[in-house]
Amino acid sequence: MRSGNLGSASIPIPPRTLLREIKRLKVTAVHTHNDSIAAKLMKALLQRGVGVPDDIAVVGFDGSSFAEFCPIPLTTVVQPIRKQAEAITELLFERIGKAEIRAPAANILILPLLYRGGSCGCPARTVDKLYRINSPNTLELDYRLNSGIDITDICDQCP
Repeated sequence: MRSGNLGSASIPIPPRTLLREIKRLKVTAVHTHNDSIAAKLMKALLQRGVGVPDDIAVVGFDGSSFAEFCPIPLTTVVQPIRKQAEAITELLFERIGKAEIRAPAANILILPLLYRGGSCGCPARTVDKLYRINSPNTLELDYRLNSGIDITDICDQCP
């Protein structure tokens, strides 16, 4: 596997140029900075006859709720926001309780999760309902509010 940088979010690359570079470098997978870029990349690839995930796998980052509604459900790295909030709140209360004003930085490791859509080549989750009471912007909140499911129960732990 080769890694490289095909561009920057602040310097847009025309789709034709990007496709040419993908072919030249024989890229088989792309991990984007966020889910919006991944969705736009998938659209550009599909419009130009490049199969996702058959020709190139696409993985986003953010855990945006729209990921499962892309033409090919987007595989995305999910930051477990609830676990992060719980850990930092616990640390904050602990430090307040000890009156620690200038405490050293805490080393808290909370691994991200992988939400498997179909864009990476793995089977996509089945859409379980078409009607949702709420429309939050993250998969984590969407599943918790609309299905009563903890995101950690349906995602894989990233190594």
